[in-house]
Amino acid sequence: MAVRGEYTDEEKEMLAKVRELTGKTEWVTEQFGPPRGFGGVANRVATQDLIRQYAVTLGDDNPLWVSEDYARNTRWGCIIAPPTFLQCIAMGFELPRELPVPASMGRIDNLVAGTTWEFFRPVRVNDSFAVQDVIYTSIEDKTRREANARRQFLVSAKRTYINQRDEVVAITHMTIMSAVLAGTKEPAKDWKEMPWPGTFPPKWEYTKEELEGIHRTFKEEERRGANPRYWEDVVVGEELRPVVFPSTLHDQMIIYYTIGGVHLSTRGVWKNCAGDADLEARTLDHNFQAGYGSLSTIFGAQQEAMRGLLITNWMGDDGFLKRFDGQNRTINPSGDANWVRGKVIKKYVENGEHLVDLAVWLESIRGWIPSPATATVVLPSRSPEAVTKGIGGQSISQREGAVQLEKLQVGDRVRIKDRPDWPGRYKMAGSEGTIIELQEPAGYVIIHIEKTKAAVDVGTTLAFRSDAVEKI
Repeated sequence: MAVRGEYTDEEKEMLAKVRELTGKTEWVTEQFGPPRGFGGVANRVATQDLIRQYAVTLGDDNPLWVSEDYARNTRWGCIIAPPTFLQCIAMGFELPRELPVPASMGRIDNLVAGTTWEFFRPVRVNDSFAVQDVIYTSIEDKTRREANARRQFLVSAKRTYINQRDEVVAITHMTIMSAVLAGTKEPAKDWKEMPWPGTFPPKWEYTKEELEGIHRTFKEEERRGANPRYWEDVVVGEELRPVVFPSTLHDQMIIYYTIGGVHLSTRGVWKNCAGDADLEARTLDHNFQAGYGSLSTIFGAQQEAMRGLLITNWMGDDGFLKRFDGQNRTINPSGDANWVRGKVIKKYVENGEHLVDLAVWLESIRGWIPSPATATVVLPSRSPEAVTKGIGGQSISQREGAVQLEKLQVGDRVRIKDRPDWPGRYKMAGSEGTIIELQEPAGYVIIHIEKTKAAVDVGTTLAFRSDAVEKI
């Protein structure tokens, strides 16, 4: 049994190696190749074709990313890339170096716990990049207290993207939960220990009502585009028009490769797996993946790209995504539809910039939020005078968050409310649990489920919106 703070000689040696590397920097090389290695540089240049392929794969039809004639007449003067495009240059999924676990201890599995992006300038067509990593910024022992707990560490690292003009374009900070798994000759058994709300579920079978809900969201999707969204017109509490990402398992794999900077068709996915029976099963077979656990999920980079589409749709071509901070609270199975939703939680002026803070989250067809996040957007202002006069009825003093959070506290027992607007029956309705975490002002509540009729084990921890629950 692993005990937090108590280590074997092998573990002490491993931690000593990590501490030697903490704070050290290195330039990232082209050590990259599908479908295993996504830590190195995939592409050095943001070519027009690469940007177009990224946008098309996500189903993002904004001409700012693909049309020279359109982009020439925007504030940018040329094609730019979607903010999350930098994963195409060097995906951050394997940013922290894998812990040097001795073979006698087992093997490491990594789950992305969260990612923070800071954006400083757009990626313009034909920009080229150097990428620098701080190998480890921190390591924390997160071994659980219960008996038979496995050893796990929360590892953090930092990546900086620098263009050909020696300008820092973006910095990402990533945290990864690294768990030491006892190795066996049956890898499916090793992966079954991954954190999932209960037994890994079967493939989701969609009802007619659910499919109609997906189609309706597509029809109602709105892209702001060339119509500026002015800071003065934004109202705290307003909701963003949602977008939806339905998919098959193969779709998710193609999106994953594309976000990593590799363009593969369905045939290409099969071809890259050819001759590797284990890899083919992991990539293409849902039933095998149900045993493997984490390998059949929508990865953090994909979820960032999905949320990025919602943000750019809302802010319009004149807006700029300044900061993004995302969490991964539970595994999100490939093939599941996810609605991406958002809400304005704050507006203010800082250092001359007109800023809006957003809560942005993925909501799974299964009824909970696997990936809550917040974002800060810079919007154009109608005039400097609008800052003090509060044109549109909104002054810079507005900093309120979700009102519902004021009524909730950690330790409250709550019931998950029904969702009449849900496409089909909302299966989490009536589930009960205890709040273990409140995230203000974003409006997220983390609940320890204690009673449910949904296909979720009692004892599972899940995220919801504060207005989706009621005290009992």
